[in-house]
Amino acid sequence: MNKSKMINYKENAFSLLGVIVAIFIFSVGLVGISVLASYSLNVANSNKMSIIASMLAQEGIEKIRDIRQMNATWGDWDWYAIKGDGDSEDYQIQYDTDTLSPMGALLPLRKHPITGVYSHDDISSDLTPFTRVVTLTKISANEVGVIVEVKWKDRDKEKSLMAEDRLWNWK
Repeated sequence: MNKSKMINYKENAFSLLGVIVAIFIFSVGLVGISVLASYSLNVANSNKMSIIASMLAQEGIEKIRDIRQMNATWGDWDWYAIKGDGDSEDYQIQYDTDTLSPMGALLPLRKHPITGVYSHDDISSDLTPFTRVVTLTKISANEVGVIVEVKWKDRDKEKSLMAEDRLWNWK
């Protein structure tokens, strides 16, 4: 065999060190991609939880508006009639009821597996990380403050969202 052919053969071959370096670079790239994918999934889940919390807070405010609107006059609203200016009280509220439930123990909301509806009292539903507290404050003879706070746990971190509104004696 010709010696020049042998040299060409050796020059065209991959060295073991070159293969190891290439595998290392490829592995670092794969690890980076998997970390980025995991981070993206965590951010997407966190955003989903924040959106659900904002919708639960909005539902609480809308339900208080419904209860208020169902009363013929401002003074007919049972809650309003018994409170003095500056008085405040915490409640739990359901989507399917027209009454305020005084705050007892802070119960987590449950989500029905078929309908996707959140409630406190449907024990056949799945527990969620969300809790909701509605605080009503009689500000004056013509104004009631409504604050809805939704709390949840996201990856062992406590989070909360508050929505606030004012109801006026417009009737």
